[in-house]
Amino acid sequence: MIELLATATQQSPQAMNAAEMGAAEMGGFAGAVMGGFFAIIIVIGLAILALGIVLLWLIYDAAKAASPQHQTMNPSMVWLLLIPFWNVYWNFKALPAVTKSLSATLRDKGIDQQGKDASGLLAGKIFAWTVVFMSIIEVISWITHAPPAQGGLSDVQHGIGWIGFFAFAFYLDYVIKVSKAKKLILSAEN
Repeated sequence: MIELLATATQQSPQAMNAAEMGAAEMGGFAGAVMGGFFAIIIVIGLAILALGIVLLWLIYDAAKAASPQHQTMNPSMVWLLLIPFWNVYWNFKALPAVTKSLSATLRDKGIDQQGKDASGLLAGKIFAWTVVFMSIIEVISWITHAPPAQGGLSDVQHGIGWIGFFAFAFYLDYVIKVSKAKKLILSAEN
């Protein structure tokens, strides 16, 4: 048996039969597919990061529009939301601070805010709480090792996907509202 293994390992690639050649080519194909898959994942990840930076810039830009005496936080502190894990906590500080600054500036200028949540305080709080809720569910699923259903995603992962969709919708609502508040402030200054 040992002699058979020794002669099998000493054979040159030309001595391989057709089945062995097909398996070797398939391995190269599978590697190329996996490489392409990881490249797509990286591109999607970078696109999501770029979108997040653009949305944070819009919040930062709106926070700068608040008059300095009404700013409850330095506008540049918004960028701390880029720090992983810290952002779960910082959502509760930064988003309401920007909203309160904009609302106070609008009140000071005598501008009607057109509704109770015109500056996005409620949307910001709902977003912050959904992020916490998603984080808790994710940690619980890691601890319990929720099994996937038939090779797909587990029910927990499906739930997190839907919660993430709604969290993103509230985040967009928040960004739109603070951007509108910024436009109202700037139009009042002209």
